[in-house]
Amino acid sequence: MTTFKYVDKYNNPVVLVVQLTGAKGVTTAIPGAEGEMRFVFRDEVLAQLLGDVEPNTLFLVLGHPGAGKSTFVASVVFENVLRFGVKGVYISLAEDKEKFYSYMRRLGMDFVVPEGKGLFEYVHVPTLTGRELVEVVVERLSQKVVGEGARIAVIDSVTPLLNALTTEEARSMLHATLYSLTSASKALLMLIADLPFATESTDLKGLEFIADAVFVFKTKIEKGIINRVMEVRKFRGKPIPLAEIPFTIGEGGGP
Repeated sequence: MTTFKYVDKYNNPVVLVVQLTGAKGVTTAIPGAEGEMRFVFRDEVLAQLLGDVEPNTLFLVLGHPGAGKSTFVASVVFENVLRFGVKGVYISLAEDKEKFYSYMRRLGMDFVVPEGKGLFEYVHVPTLTGRELVEVVVERLSQKVVGEGARIAVIDSVTPLLNALTTEEARSMLHATLYSLTSASKALLMLIADLPFATESTDLKGLEFIADAVFVFKTKIEKGIINRVMEVRKFRGKPIPLAEIPFTIGEGGGP
């Protein structure tokens, strides 16, 4: 049995006690060193530079609007659910399912395919604010990862959750809920955060310190052309041979 704690919209402590079990028909181990579960990057350059990704990993993907952060995260989900047959869930606080599917299909990722195989679910959270939003997202995440066996989970974006909480409350949620959930289920949790234009940092309320990996997606306009750069700011346990990686987003290929 595993216990997850968070605070509901009425500021009351909520305790969720669950039994972690493998979902029927879902692969719970990916070939890797000594049979250990691993995840992979879809992008060949990243795969060569950083290798695979261990389970129980919390990713923070931070970036400017339109810089490619959602596309990058979607590519990781798409590659792993189809290659290894693990379940994935994408929890969106903004974009609806039809728009997401349409855009990703143009980049060579047809999420209808893994959805049809029962390997992927897109969850659009309705417009909520404050603690109610935090409560709903945490509940949905726990349900999909713990109850239904998802091994890759995305929250896009975590910024409204952080804005709804004080720094102390945010750290409590991150440590007691999100990180514990990832650890107990051996999942890969990818959190997308928004970075305002023309800035290099924002208040993440301590999220950057508990994340195992931090990727920053930036855009610069030079001579009228948008240049995109992916910065690997942190990746616990791995050398980073190349800190900044220029990239493009093209139809049929993704980032």
